[in-house]
Amino acid sequence: MPNKRHLKTDPIVRRSAAPPSAASPSPASDAAGRSRAARLAVIRMALVAGVLTFGGAVWLMRRRGGAPPAGAAAIETMRTFGAGVWLVALAAVVGFWLLIPRAREERRRASYTIFAWAAAEMPALFGASYYYLTGDARWFAAGLTLLVGSLLVVPGRR
Repeated sequence: MPNKRHLKTDPIVRRSAAPPSAASPSPASDAAGRSRAARLAVIRMALVAGVLTFGGAVWLMRRRGGAPPAGAAAIETMRTFGAGVWLVALAAVVGFWLLIPRAREERRRASYTIFAWAAAEMPALFGASYYYLTGDARWFAAGLTLLVGSLLVVPGRR
């Protein structure tokens, strides 16, 4: 007679003893999860493509000499505004990143994820504008780094 203790620890026995719904997701829920993940991937690509396109247009305009001259007062105002944009964006990314695991519904988690990514896009767009007006690409590079980092850290699917 087999040992009862062995039956409880044997992974094959445990797997077959579980109800079918608990053992693996249903095909419908698995397809919905893949569809949702595909939509989030498209959103990720759109966020990055938009920022890179804007940054590329700014780079091209600067290279061709089509940028307006910015005065010292305007540059200082832009720096102050940029610091505010960064504070709001970082607070939003961290806040939504903390809310995602607490959300009970998949739709809400997806919404929080998109909100975090959009918040991370703000400094990149500001940085491209700053680059256009001043010729200093550091704000754009930092914003793009935040955007890519948030796309990697804030998950699209759990």
